[in-house]
Amino acid sequence: MARRIGIKTAASNGDIALWEPLYTLADQIFALEPWLFHPEEDLFGVQNPATGAISYVCVMGGIGTHCALALYRGTNGLNGLLKMRAMGDPEQYDSSEILSWQDCLMLSFENRDEVSEKQRARIKALGRSYRGHGNWPHFQEFVPYRFPWEVDDAGREWLKVALEQALNVLKRSKSDLLLIPEVEPLGPHLVRVQRQDGAWEDALLPIAPRTTLGLHPARVESALVAKLAEKGRVMQRLELGSIPFPEPMQETPDSAPFFITALLLVEPDTGMVLGHALARHEALPTEAQALLVQALQNHEILPSELAVSDLTLARLVKPLTDALEIPLEIYEELPGFEAAAESLLGHVGLF
Repeated sequence: MARRIGIKTAASNGDIALWEPLYTLADQIFALEPWLFHPEEDLFGVQNPATGAISYVCVMGGIGTHCALALYRGTNGLNGLLKMRAMGDPEQYDSSEILSWQDCLMLSFENRDEVSEKQRARIKALGRSYRGHGNWPHFQEFVPYRFPWEVDDAGREWLKVALEQALNVLKRSKSDLLLIPEVEPLGPHLVRVQRQDGAWEDALLPIAPRTTLGLHPARVESALVAKLAEKGRVMQRLELGSIPFPEPMQETPDSAPFFITALLLVEPDTGMVLGHALARHEALPTEAQALLVQALQNHEILPSELAVSDLTLARLVKPLTDALEIPLEIYEELPGFEAAAESLLGHVGLF
């Protein structure tokens, strides 16, 4: 069973010697200091020869803080990056929400105490030494709705290839400021691609089309709809809302911590919670529908309206509410749900 955690890491991550080339690449990138000449908004790509997917390279640190190189994976990774750029002041967002948009592999340069114990042990085992502020290489994987975590073996292999090609581009762009074209919607951008003979070359490819980041509703069973439709409709409004938990959960010490969401179905006049569920992000479509179905069955009612807290939740339950002819509305404020949510977070020590 998942539990709230102080983050722990596994003791091993394959053969430590396989990391030697990545630290060599990290040292070369740090010495080049691409954040001093490469604007953060300038993107270029590296195409994975095995899958055809493009990782979009973003160099960070132009303002002198958090020097890093990130590889945003495919269309989802690019969309997440563009969303972060468009969001404005990050202080107005919860950290778990920002992490929900991140899909990338990252090499950053940190202080010693910001590098995981596992990676410090690896550096020592490789006979390497780093000193000073912001000089320590740190490798992490970001997956939406998960806590930043250690890079696995597959990620390490791709990171080595991608960093080699990124370094190739950055060395040339230092003296050729026009090498990387300005990124425009669906316009051409520089991508490193591997030829059939194994050599790498530059190509100009269109930016992948932007897609909607989100979940898809679960399938609604017609037999279930028919059974629920037999319930008596009452002049009663129900409120359904979601609460992202700010602290991650972890199943085992070697698994990536993840964030969960609490779902609450509330009768606002009495404050009674008719149903609740805890779900990982990918399980929200089935959990939201199951929660609503179970509550309607248990209380043998069809509400006059279902008020929800956000567009995502509305999309997930809309097929069911449409089938049952329950009016569905989105509200900025849901007093019954908000009171229940405050009580729940207080009970688990998060308020």
